Amino acid sequence: MSESTLEAQTPRPGPKPSSHLFLKLLFVSLQYAVVIVLPFTFLIYLFIRGTPLVFKKTTENPQYTIVVVTVVSSLWTWLAKQLFSTVVEWFAAVKLGDEMKKSDVVFFAALKTGTALVKKNRRLQTLITWLAVAVLALLSAGYTTLLVPLPVTFLRTTQGWEPDFLAQDSECPSWFQSHYANVSTSICGWETIDGIDVSTCPTDNFNDLLASALNGLTNDPEDGVLVPASPTILWGIGAVPFANGTGGVIPQGPGSEPFVDTTGLWLNESTRSDISLQGLDTNVTCQSVSTVPITLSSDDFSSTATATVTCPDGSSRQWSLPFSDTGLAAIDCPGSPNVDNSGDNLLYIMTLGSTPPGVPTFGNLSCHITARIVDGKLEQGPDTGEVFEWGPSGVPPNLPPAFDIAGQSVGGLSAALLTGQTETGNDFLGTFQTLFLSIISADADVPTLVSYMLEGVILYEASFIRRLFALSLASETRRDSNVAFQPIPAPNTPCIRNFTLDYSWEESGWQAHSQLFISFVSIGLVGLAVLGMFIWILLRGSKGLNRTDVLDPVVLLGKTAHIVKKEVTKEFAEEEKEIKESALDEIKELRDDDDQEPARKSRRMRNRDWSGITDFFS
Repeated sequence: MSESTLEAQTPRPGPKPSSHLFLKLLFVSLQYAVVIVLPFTFLIYLFIRGTPLVFKKTTENPQYTIVVVTVVSSLWTWLAKQLFSTVVEWFAAVKLGDEMKKSDVVFFAALKTGTALVKKNRRLQTLITWLAVAVLALLSAGYTTLLVPLPVTFLRTTQGWEPDFLAQDSECPSWFQSHYANVSTSICGWETIDGIDVSTCPTDNFNDLLASALNGLTNDPEDGVLVPASPTILWGIGAVPFANGTGGVIPQGPGSEPFVDTTGLWLNESTRSDISLQGLDTNVTCQSVSTVPITLSSDDFSSTATATVTCPDGSSRQWSLPFSDTGLAAIDCPGSPNVDNSGDNLLYIMTLGSTPPGVPTFGNLSCHITARIVDGKLEQGPDTGEVFEWGPSGVPPNLPPAFDIAGQSVGGLSAALLTGQTETGNDFLGTFQTLFLSIISADADVPTLVSYMLEGVILYEASFIRRLFALSLASETRRDSNVAFQPIPAPNTPCIRNFTLDYSWEESGWQAHSQLFISFVSIGLVGLAVLGMFIWILLRGSKGLNRTDVLDPVVLLGKTAHIVKKEVTKEFAEEEKEIKESALDEIKELRDDDDQEPARKSRRMRNRDWSGITDFFS
């Protein structure tokens, strides 16, 4: 077959998409980013950062929020439909660059007119149309409180640091001692630090601080806690809650953002959190004994008694206390020597005077206390309410502590028992004895109850010591009294350790800002639907549809245009073929004439020769 014949049978390529079409596609892509990506990014940012301004505006003005959200959602839905239509046009134009088949014409025509989704001869709406209906229904249900409370979960991450009581750097013991309740200077006076009134007068009796914190549990938190021997007011100390084995381990670094503590004063919602923090693995075991190594001496003319305790290690201590019937005397003694993060203490409790018949009492108790510094999980959830619960999650490391927080906490308990002794009894233990024991049965397991109580108190004291470090460091780095407990940068010392806290909380109804959540549902659904349609076009673009509405005007027009184009192309090809065949016939005839001319010349020459000879002989 000749080269000209191949040319005649090769279809001519159609027009290629112009450059402005690609610019249009680029514009459509930017439109998609504006309509889908940017709102999604804003939504993610909103949920991570929890912008209070947006929440406040939308929550306080729900009627305006409904209007704005409905209008914006409708606009985004309309833009998504236009975007999809434009992309369909672009795909069709690209396909026109090649020889488009009849199935392609039908496919794109049906897709453009919304008849692409057809099943069992039943016409369906496009996916976007159904999506708009779903969004409208969801908005209507949400804003007419049919779905309220609609739970929304918020997540927040905070960074902070805490003292590392097991830090092994050589400078850490002195660093802790220098910062332990170091909220004073050499000049006496008053100073406000982070909204807290702090005395600048030094104090040496740190146990007074701990004892005041414990006695402050019965105070109104708004009244603060007045620390004996130092007029430092620690705001909200009396409001620190603890449940079970929590003990109020406070996770403020104090460098967290936002400032996190266990008081729940800054956050009213019940949160869920999980964080690894250092704390005390404390165990208290009390048992009733007939006698304790405490002796009392007093005269008949004084209401004050002198108590003397002889500890198991041979040491003795003596103190004075008001004497009263059913009063209590309590003192602690060192237990086993403290070696590598293991310290034992003994606590003795003795009932003073005589106890009236039928009145429940402590009796005489001997309590064994062990406390180890260990990493633990600080958790908060629906089971604990708005309090944090800390529990050890590992084996206590055998490292010498840089700061004996266990000994200080037990010492604070002992100081609280001593300072709580009055002429009418012990304010701390007496409250437990006269109120709690009188409610429960007389045969209650008093030693076990006291064990749980003392364990919580020791953990609370450890928590309070952490607060003292926070105040000490706050006095060095912050002087702004307008904002309480601002985040404090981590000091440049190896005696601290960093932590990250992820906590979440659920809200519902308008207080949950659910209108924000619902308003962005349409964005997410529209975005996913458009992406799915793009993939569908790519996969089905060259296959056409099995069933379509053949009576659709655009389908008929596209089909007619395709048939006309095909017939014109066929007619042109046939006419061109006839012309070429005619030309080939003429060329063949001419070639045949050229082949016969030499024979005719030879015959004429022979005829002339013979005629000459004939003439000669004639």
